[in-house]
Amino acid sequence: MSFIKMVKSQKTIELMQDPNAYTLLSQIAVRAKRTNDFSVHGLEIGEALIGDYKSIGLTERKYRTAKDKLRRWGFVTTRATNKGTIAKLINSEVFDINEEAKRRTKRQDSDEQETTNKKEKKEKNNIYSQNQVPYRAIVDLFNKILPELPSVKLVTETRKKHLKARWHSSKKTPSLSGWEELFGYIRQSDFLMGSETNFRATFDWIIKESNFIKITEGNYHK
Repeated sequence: MSFIKMVKSQKTIELMQDPNAYTLLSQIAVRAKRTNDFSVHGLEIGEALIGDYKSIGLTERKYRTAKDKLRRWGFVTTRATNKGTIAKLINSEVFDINEEAKRRTKRQDSDEQETTNKKEKKEKNNIYSQNQVPYRAIVDLFNKILPELPSVKLVTETRKKHLKARWHSSKKTPSLSGWEELFGYIRQSDFLMGSETNFRATFDWIIKESNFIKITEGNYHK
């Protein structure tokens, strides 16, 4: 199904004050070729065979005046053929004919953006090898997602040891997105966030093996 779109703009409002020019432009937009399919009249995308004044429903004088105005105002170009006048829509400020090429470009742009996003996400997760744990990045995520908990400033050797062990201990945590999900999950626990008692989880407490297992198994979530 094809369609045209009338653009709500100041030019549209002004053009509608000239009913003849508006009628002619709307007829051109409705009849304009939208695809690269074969055309018996040899039309290109954006072109329409408008014939003569009779096919538009105007008098000859009104038709010529309207056509001259549309050309002068930069909406169309016209050329005469033995089949009648062919007009080409060159301005989409009043009518957008939804050309196939534009739709295809939008789809391609959307598909390319989706592919780029997936690629970036994959690269984010796989940028680190199994022996290269992103210690500082994990700490930064903790400080960003859980600012209510005691912040971490130093990446000590002890912390590195625990993080390296936790990096390999779960299917989710050998990636930054897995740690991001874990910290978000901790945020949902009133107990771990200190809302129920005076206890608040710390970074060192979280990455300790026994506590880490309890967290991932949901022991601190109601």
